[in-house]
Amino acid sequence: MIVAKLRLVAAAAADLAEMHAVLADQRDGWNKLFHSSLTNITLAALILQALIPNNNGDSSIASTLLYGASAALMCGVNKIQPSQLAEEQRMAARLFRQLNTDIHTNLALPTHLRQEHSAHSFLSRAYEAVLALDKAYPLPLFPGMLDKFPKTVEPAVWWPQQQVVEEDTAAQLLSQPQSHSDIINGWSTELEKELRGVSETLRSGDIEEFVGLSKKVLQVNTILAIAAPLLTGTAGALTMMQNTSFLSMSMVAGVAGVLASTLSHGGQIGMVFEMYRNCAGFYHFLDSSISRTLKQSNPEMRENGELFHWKLALHLGRDPHSPLSDSSSKFAGKLF
Repeated sequence: MIVAKLRLVAAAAADLAEMHAVLADQRDGWNKLFHSSLTNITLAALILQALIPNNNGDSSIASTLLYGASAALMCGVNKIQPSQLAEEQRMAARLFRQLNTDIHTNLALPTHLRQEHSAHSFLSRAYEAVLALDKAYPLPLFPGMLDKFPKTVEPAVWWPQQQVVEEDTAAQLLSQPQSHSDIINGWSTELEKELRGVSETLRSGDIEEFVGLSKKVLQVNTILAIAAPLLTGTAGALTMMQNTSFLSMSMVAGVAGVLASTLSHGGQIGMVFEMYRNCAGFYHFLDSSISRTLKQSNPEMRENGELFHWKLALHLGRDPHSPLSDSSSKFAGKLF
């Protein structure tokens, strides 16, 4: 019965992966459509503005309306950040596929190598992982859309919260070496010491680095998201003033608005922010996996130590046959 339930969870994960992949393509299409539409509308306003000296009334009104429509559309697009929406769905699709693969891999392993030493525990964790992923990367746009301009930037979290060891508890666990000296279920004192070093490096190096990059990209995106509609709206207001100097200023503001919008959406700054946030979340997940595993004091109840070491090495982009912790490097991962 447990195997049948695991296969049901795997099938659900595969179905959700397909749904998120379809949404990723759709929202990537939104980004291209909105970007081209905003550019064309603003350029049309600039062309009409150039005709104002020859046709003051109609061209001025039409240009102002186009600028206003462009500014309003920019506000809406900047709010939802289509490129970031697409990256969220791509990440969700990848994680659901990974969960599906993990379940089938676990089912194929010999009984003595199965994770958590218990099929019941693995079934519970797999089901909770589906719910956690649904919460981390919601399918609908409204309600439930993730905040695109958060006040505080934190690593993405897509795994069940009960698996996360509290920071104080984790610090105590990582500072307390275990007493066993023999190799039990692939675990040894040397391996545990090595994993503690990897965990400390992840926290002080990799996670902090990508959170810092996320903050910088978010600052740039916030400035562009405010500047683009503000400049375009200003261009529309200046167009109404029948004065050559004001018209010149209006055209400059319109061009600047187009450039800001192009940098934001053509450059997919929102996607870059989400990518860095997910990179930080990836390393945070590895750190949490180490902490959660070492929290179990009985090596027999853990995942096999040799398999865990290999899996961690592959995730970090390191050679499984070489030490995972390198004192000469401030970063544990080599993938990003």
